[in-house]
Amino acid sequence: MNKNQKIFGVITVLLIVGSTIAGILISNKENNSPLIKEELVSYFREIASRKSVRSVGQPIEEISPPMFLEVFPNLREIDLDGVQTALGYYRYENNQIVYKENDPQTPSTTYTITEEGFETMLDNLARRFDTELESKNSVNKIIDKLYEESLDNKKLNFRNISKDSYNLLTTKSENVITTQEEWMNFWESVSPNDGPVPQIDFDKKMVIAVLMGQKSTGGYSIEITNVIEQENDVIVKIKEISPGPNCGADAVLTSPYHIIEVSKSVMPVVNFITAQEITQC
Repeated sequence: MNKNQKIFGVITVLLIVGSTIAGILISNKENNSPLIKEELVSYFREIASRKSVRSVGQPIEEISPPMFLEVFPNLREIDLDGVQTALGYYRYENNQIVYKENDPQTPSTTYTITEEGFETMLDNLARRFDTELESKNSVNKIIDKLYEESLDNKKLNFRNISKDSYNLLTTKSENVITTQEEWMNFWESVSPNDGPVPQIDFDKKMVIAVLMGQKSTGGYSIEITNVIEQENDVIVKIKEISPGPNCGADAVLTSPYHIIEVSKSVMPVVNFITAQEITQC
């Protein structure tokens, strides 16, 4: 290789490295560029929603707070205090999040968060994480913090007892069972067969059961996905799946349920968080 070829090679490498560094600097500059509040809220909504859909799938309606609580380990119910929807708002009361409807006859689509609701959530998170809302990078830092597992949280291992599409109870319910008598009565009410009652050591364990209620077709299911012991309560995360309009589900009555055994917790409160999904056919 002659001298001119060496010089040309060095110049080529320098140009490639320079272009790469320039691209990184431009990207960082764009993410650090000050934005107006509306742009930051829109960016937060887009990123949070995209990550939620990627994690748990497309919901039946729009994305609602329970879905965010399912996806982000460090999102707390108190972060949703005051978050507005089309015809109501969420309020954190008595250590749990509740939905306040302006009209109690409104459909489930009104549970979804409005742009103003996303702004309230972002403000709540910025205060808790002590973050100044100035640029996309500040929003990215908040999203990253939402993925951090809280040191106060403890995932509880659980054992499946029964999960099926049919049980004898037709109403939707969430149940925590802590005694043998309660368990025997519940199993007798739920179990569609005459088999023996599963044995549970209630000195060390408790039973959690979720019933989806009666449905007019197949294609529905319910599943407990996570049980988390927090500082003041136990969170049971649930996934409900419904058939899409093009699925052609069988016209048969079903009543999906899921029953698990989990270590007994000393926490006095058990809260249930449900994420809903729709099957795309």
